[in-house]
Amino acid sequence: MSGSLEKYFDDLAAGDPESLFLLVALYFLLAATYSLIYCFRLRNWPSVIGQLQSDEVSAWHSDAIAGDRQYFSRATYTYEVDGKQYEGHRVSPFYMTASHNVRFLLEYQRKGIERPTPNTARVFYNKNKPQKSYLVVPGWLGISIVIAFGVTPMLLHVFV
Repeated sequence: MSGSLEKYFDDLAAGDPESLFLLVALYFLLAATYSLIYCFRLRNWPSVIGQLQSDEVSAWHSDAIAGDRQYFSRATYTYEVDGKQYEGHRVSPFYMTASHNVRFLLEYQRKGIERPTPNTARVFYNKNKPQKSYLVVPGWLGISIVIAFGVTPMLLHVFV
């Protein structure tokens, strides 16, 4: 086994494209595995109902031509855990920016916010670090996308 590992590193050092692609595929697989573990842990975070001060899709450089603008979700909310007040700004662990033409994806992400009333929202928080929170936890679509990003490069390496 160590002989084949040495050969792999020799090929990698020599700039072999297949060896480099395998290294990249392994990186994607490891990153996706870490992300999946994090996603499943988030799905088990406790939640409280918090006060929603703002929730919007905003543009960076709003003075730019519409096609050049980048949009992002932003929110401000307060919530209480064990009698202590916290303020949060994270909408989702899947931080996204979108161009003018696909900003509907940000609106889709915001639809995952559970709103018992117009000015309140369910806030998911880390029970060990209650100051860390999100309004949306990963759903099955997001988890599927993470799996696809992790597995696709490895499948390409094996089958192509």
